[in-house]
Amino acid sequence: MPFRSHSNANAVLRSSNVEDSEESLEFKIKELKFDSLKDLIQIEIKSTNQNILSYHDRNHLSQSRPQLLIGHDFKGGYNDVPSTESRNYTFEWFSNINQFVYFSHHRVTIPPPDWISAAHTHHSSILGTLIFEHQESVPEIELLLRGPDSPSPDLKTTYFLNPRPPYNTISTYFADRLIDLAIQHAFQGWLLNFEASISKITAQALRLWVEYLRLEGERRIGKSWEICWYDSVSHQDGKLKWRSTLDKFDNLPFYAASSSIFLDYHWTLDRPRETVELLDSLQVPQNSTTSSINLTRHPLISFATKQQTQLQNLKTNVYFGVDVFGRGCPYGGGFSSWKATSIVIEQGLSVALFAPGWTWESHHLHPARKQGWKSWWAEERYQWCGLPTPDDEVLENTYVDACRIANETGQKTLPVRGTSFSEIPAHRPILSLFPPSSDSNRRPRSFFYTNYSLGSGGNGYWLDGLQVMGTGLSWTDMASCFPKPDLIIGGGQRISCINPFLRIAGPPVRCEMIEHVGWHGSGSVLIQDEIKNHHQEASFIWINTLSVSLTSEQMECRVMWRAEDESKGHGPLGVALDVNSLDTTSKRPPIKSSYKIDPSGSPIVLVGSIDAINISSVTITKLGNGWHESTCLITGDNCVLARFGISIPSGFTFNHILGSLSISPLSQSQQSIKASYNDKFQILSWTHFNPHTLIYVLFLNNDTFLGTIRDAFISISSGRQYAVKLSDLLKQDKIGGSSKVVLKAVDQTGRVSVVATVSISSEGKLNV
Repeated sequence: MPFRSHSNANAVLRSSNVEDSEESLEFKIKELKFDSLKDLIQIEIKSTNQNILSYHDRNHLSQSRPQLLIGHDFKGGYNDVPSTESRNYTFEWFSNINQFVYFSHHRVTIPPPDWISAAHTHHSSILGTLIFEHQESVPEIELLLRGPDSPSPDLKTTYFLNPRPPYNTISTYFADRLIDLAIQHAFQGWLLNFEASISKITAQALRLWVEYLRLEGERRIGKSWEICWYDSVSHQDGKLKWRSTLDKFDNLPFYAASSSIFLDYHWTLDRPRETVELLDSLQVPQNSTTSSINLTRHPLISFATKQQTQLQNLKTNVYFGVDVFGRGCPYGGGFSSWKATSIVIEQGLSVALFAPGWTWESHHLHPARKQGWKSWWAEERYQWCGLPTPDDEVLENTYVDACRIANETGQKTLPVRGTSFSEIPAHRPILSLFPPSSDSNRRPRSFFYTNYSLGSGGNGYWLDGLQVMGTGLSWTDMASCFPKPDLIIGGGQRISCINPFLRIAGPPVRCEMIEHVGWHGSGSVLIQDEIKNHHQEASFIWINTLSVSLTSEQMECRVMWRAEDESKGHGPLGVALDVNSLDTTSKRPPIKSSYKIDPSGSPIVLVGSIDAINISSVTITKLGNGWHESTCLITGDNCVLARFGISIPSGFTFNHILGSLSISPLSQSQQSIKASYNDKFQILSWTHFNPHTLIYVLFLNNDTFLGTIRDAFISISSGRQYAVKLSDLLKQDKIGGSSKVVLKAVDQTGRVSVVATVSISSEGKLNV
C-alpha cells in the first residue's frame, strides 16, 4: 500500500542527496506523460538504470505457442493511481500474459511505477505508448523523423541515410530518447500507434526509423526489448488503413521492422486464416528441417535475421486485437471475449486483448451489482478464471451481457438464458486458453516469491499475520500485486503419489482468495478439499508454475500456512516439487516420482528428474495466530524447478490457508540494509540494492500503518538511496503520547526485519 500522499504534489518522499538546504530535499513526482515531442527535448533523462535487465529476458523470436498481450486502456489512462482510501480497478493476471501495454492518448505514455513493479514481479514485459492521432499530429511525425530543429550542443543526435528526399537523412534523436526513457523507468519497450495519413515518402522513412528503434534498443538492452507496431498507417501509400489482417504491402514491412504487430480488432472470421496463409506463402525452403521467411526487401541487414525465423515464431508475434468492449470485434466482446480469442489461437496466432477494464467500466453491468467491489471481483474472476466450482451461483450479469451483445449486433430477439457464449455452460475463462507454463523462452529466475496479495485490499493490510492498517479499511496499490495460484483457474486436481506412479484422486480442489485472514498484503489463499486421503501415500496439488534455476548452491523453500479451522485438525503441510533437467547432452530420463515422510511429519513429493535434486533440513515451526512456517533446503544439478505444490500425509484433507511462498538462494536472505537519520531536516534515509525488497513504515504502539515503498514510489539515485521526511509524514496522523516510527524491510524470502527505529516524543520531536 502506498503512502497516502503519493498522488499529492507535496509528496513526502525526498531526494536521497541530503544537503544543507531543505529545498534540495524536495521530491517532485516524475512526469509520466508528454503531449508533445518537444517536451522530451527539455527534460533530463538518466539512462543508467540497469534494473530493466534483471527482470525479464524473453526472446520474442523463439516462442512457440500463442501469446497474450494486454492493452490497458482504462478511462483514458492514469486514472488508476494508488489510494489509501478507496478500492479501485486492478489487473491481477500478469502471471499468464506475455506483454502489458499501458495505453493513453498522450503523445508519450510512460507506465506508472506501480504497474511496472507489478509486471516485473510476475516476470512479464511492460511497454509504454507512442501515439500520433488525427491529421494535426502529422507535423510531429515529421519532427520525429527530422529531429530537433535547433539542437543545442548537449543534445546528441545521429543520422542514417534514406536515399529519397525530403528524408535524405533521418534523425535518431527521438528514438534514442525513447530508449533512454525505457531504461530510466525500467520498462521493456513501446507500442507505436500512428493513426494519421502521411505521404508515401514519410511512411517509407518511418519504417527505417522504426527499425532503428528496435535494433538500437536490442543493442543497448538485450532480447527483452520490444517494439510493437499497431496496424494503422500503410507503408505502401502512407494512408491510414486499419487492415485488421497481415497485408504484404500495407503493414508487413512495418512488422518486419518491429518486434511484433498489433492488428486492429475490426476483423472477420477469415482474417486469422488469411494471415497464416500469407506467412506460409513467404516461406523459402532451405533444407529438410528449416525454412526462412522472405518478408520484403530490406533496407537494413536486420531483415536477414528475421528471414531465418521459423514460421511458427513469426505467427506468435502477430497479435490479433480483441476488444473487450466489443467494438467491431467478432462475438461482441464482454464475457464472450474468449470466443474471438479462441478463433485466433486456433491458427497459432497471438491475441492482444484491449481494454480488459470493461468489467469495471461497463455501464451495462453496474445496475445488477449489489456489493460494489465484491460484485466486480466475482465477475472479473468469472471472466478470467471461471466460477470457483461448477456448483457456484451463476452471475446475473452474464445474461445482461448476452442481451447487450444481442442488441449491439442487431439480433431481433434476446437470447434464451444459458445459451450465449457469455454464460455457463458455453463460457470459457480466458486464462484457460493461456495456461501457465514453465516458459523455456524466458531466462530461469534465481528466486520466486509471492504472498498471493491482490493489488487492492478491503480489510486493511496484513504484515506477518497481523493487521497493521485497521480492520475494514480499503487501499489500492498495484505494486502490492503478486502471483496468484494456478489452481484459481477452475481448481486443481489432488494427486496421489504411489512410488513411482501418480494418479488423480478426487474432484478439483477449491481455491479462493480471502481477506479475513492474511499473512502479507491483502489476504491469503484458502485451499479446500472435501475428500480425505485414506490411501497409504502422500497427496499433493500443484500451486504455482515456476522457472527457478537449481544449482549446487543451497536454495531455501519457505511456506507460510495455517489451518482453515484449528478445531477440526489438520495435516502438516509438506512440499511437492516438479524438476526439469537442463542436461541436453544425454538421453532424457523417464519421468519419475517419489515421496517420503520427513521426521517432522511433513511429506516431501518429487516429480520429474528427481535424481537431479536433493532435499534436506525439513522443519515446521509454529508461529503466532495459528500460522506455521515450513522450510527445507534444496540443491540441484543443472536443473530447473518447474512447479511448486503442497502435500499432506495419509488421513487428512486439504483445508489450509496459504500465506506466502519463497524459493531463493540461502545466501541472499543475509543481505542487510543500512539506514541513517538526519536530525536537522528529519530525514530518514537508507540504501539497498535489491529492487524486489519492500519497505514498510509503521507507527509502533498505536497501530497506524503509514505505507509501503518499492521502486514504484521512490526517487532513486544511482546508488539506490531512499529517503522520507518524517515530519511531513507525521502531520497526516494525530499521535497521542510518545511513540515510534519503525522502518521494516521484507526481502525476497518474505522475512521481515527492522531496519531503523525513530522515537517520537509527546511534543512531536523525532530522535533516533
